[in-house]
Amino acid sequence: MDGNDDSKASTTKTPVERFVARLRANPVVAVLLVVAAIVAGIASFTDSATKLLALFSKPSPTAARASLGQMGLPFDADHFVASAGNGDLTAVKLYATAGMDPDASAADSSTALASAAFHDRLPVMTFLLDAGAHISVDGGEHSALYRAVAGGHDDALRLLLARKPDAATIDAAFVIAVKRRPGAPARNVQAMRTLAARGADVRRVAPAAFVAVWQNADDEDAAEATRALLELGVVLADLEGTNGEVDRQTPLMQAAAQRFATTADVLLAVGARVDTRYLHPDSDDDGATALMLAAGSGSTAIVRALLAKGASTATRDRHGQRAIDYAKRGSLANRDDVVRVLAAAK
Repeated sequence: MDGNDDSKASTTKTPVERFVARLRANPVVAVLLVVAAIVAGIASFTDSATKLLALFSKPSPTAARASLGQMGLPFDADHFVASAGNGDLTAVKLYATAGMDPDASAADSSTALASAAFHDRLPVMTFLLDAGAHISVDGGEHSALYRAVAGGHDDALRLLLARKPDAATIDAAFVIAVKRRPGAPARNVQAMRTLAARGADVRRVAPAAFVAVWQNADDEDAAEATRALLELGVVLADLEGTNGEVDRQTPLMQAAAQRFATTADVLLAVGARVDTRYLHPDSDDDGATALMLAAGSGSTAIVRALLAKGASTATRDRHGQRAIDYAKRGSLANRDDVVRVLAAAK
């Protein structure tokens, strides 16, 4: 009877009681568990102490300036901006602690944020933005957004756009996105699309954007930029005048003058006007049309394309010159071919 009672008692022990019984039977395991608990406690305490110490270990402005001096960095805006461009986050933080205005500008008017953006220094950019640096201090080429695009850095561009820059800054950055950077294999069309999606007024900045199309460009590259601008909202009629005359060359005129046949085809395909005249007083091409400029540049392909769209060979500029006269005094390249094409079109 007593044996049965003992059996019942053993089967009704709680989990804790059974765990304690096992520890008593295995003292080595018990010791190891105690040691593990002590180690975990020390580690937790050390981590907490380290974090607590960090809260009180920020150097004073005086100490921060002293640290900069030890690094060979004077406390001035030029070195602050240079440190940001170099990606030296430690130095940038010290400058901030020492009292440097996050919007301080160097002698060339660039800010630390703009310099960091141009060189794609994302950690420095994030710190400066959190410290209160403004994306734009002038709304133009010194803005961080403008410089991120000029540097060709999409990640920096997205980081800045997430901070919601103003409309003027976005518009200025869009124009620089259209421009092909010297030495770059192609222009950053993706940046154009990103900025347009974030509110760039593409139609308003179209005149400046089309000036940028031709800079550092070749024909295929300019054609790609032209397609993108048209897709994003540029209206050619805005750039072609209302009475058949303009005071700046139309995109079609620019393509003709530079012998960009592919670009000219893109423009003609969407209805570019062929007989608009360029009023340019005191110049040899005052009153010229796209056909005259194409003839003068020696582009047989563009001359043929313009004639196919109905361009007039009889129109004269303000000096009385026709397209065939431009061809005769123009580029040696293909001169005779262009003259023959124009003469046959009479």
